[in-house]
Amino acid sequence: MGGPTLTEGKAVNLGVRPEHISLGETGTGQLDGVVDVCEYLGADTNIFVDAGTQGQITVRSGGETDLRPGDQVGMALPEEDIHFFDSEGWAICHGTAFQSL
Repeated sequence: MGGPTLTEGKAVNLGVRPEHISLGETGTGQLDGVVDVCEYLGADTNIFVDAGTQGQITVRSGGETDLRPGDQVGMALPEEDIHFFDSEGWAICHGTAFQSL
């Protein structure tokens, strides 16, 4: 019995854990956005980034950050940490396995 599969023309959702996303200058990753909120939690800071049509993305950074609401950032998502899901939330594939489909 097989699991969900990738079907041409069907939408997929991309998932990546907040701690796996790296922030940098705009244009340095797969996505760009604008910082909405920086939530300092002591050991970590959650940075909520408005990525336009891609939605709001949460990035977890260690410790404090110099970023402020309104700052523009680039976001890099390492291929090995990306997960793909079908429209019902079932996992389709993980990381670089997507390239072989």
